[in-house]
Amino acid sequence: MSSDTDKTSFNKTTLWILATVGIMVAFLVYQFASSPQRLSEQEARQLGLVLFDEPRALEPINLISDSGQSLAMEEFEGQWNLLFFGFTHCPDICPTTMATLAKVNAEAMEFPRVWLVTVDPRRDTASELDAYLNKFDPTFTGITGEISDIKALANQFHLPVGHAPHTTSANYNVGHSSSLVLVDASGRHAGYIKAPHTVAGLQSIIGNLRSI
Repeated sequence: MSSDTDKTSFNKTTLWILATVGIMVAFLVYQFASSPQRLSEQEARQLGLVLFDEPRALEPINLISDSGQSLAMEEFEGQWNLLFFGFTHCPDICPTTMATLAKVNAEAMEFPRVWLVTVDPRRDTASELDAYLNKFDPTFTGITGEISDIKALANQFHLPVGHAPHTTSANYNVGHSSSLVLVDASGRHAGYIKAPHTVAGLQSIIGNLRSI
């Protein structure tokens, strides 16, 4: 009788141990599968992702958000940020980039805050930027200000900004970069995402940011 009782107890203990180990293995597999994997250097290069070894602090600049309020550099802190320098009358790269970012944002669990920094403040008032961005994604934020301040911000990112022509015409283009600027959750310049930008590519890059 005692032998049968010991055998039953042993079997229950063995089953409990096996069940516990199985649960732990399943949990580890789930964690590995669901955790974003860091991109290799080759993968990052193919996607156009450039990350600095040491993110660079940004100097304060007088800027205005699309709400018409002053924008402090501290607004970039607390989350990753994607900045794009463009303008609302841009015929191609700007609307294409905003549409791509909006699509990725709609499908993502987490996504950096998106900012459109105008290179054409003569036409792009705060209200113009707000109306333009609402067509793509109401969470996107516009930045305007004096052209000298916008160029000072672009210089910190080592990005070119063209000169708006001296004309009374409302139809003119302004040169600008097609790269996305990465600003980390500490408000520092962390790198770039070079064009062309695709939904799949940006999804991979955003997943990688969560692993940093």
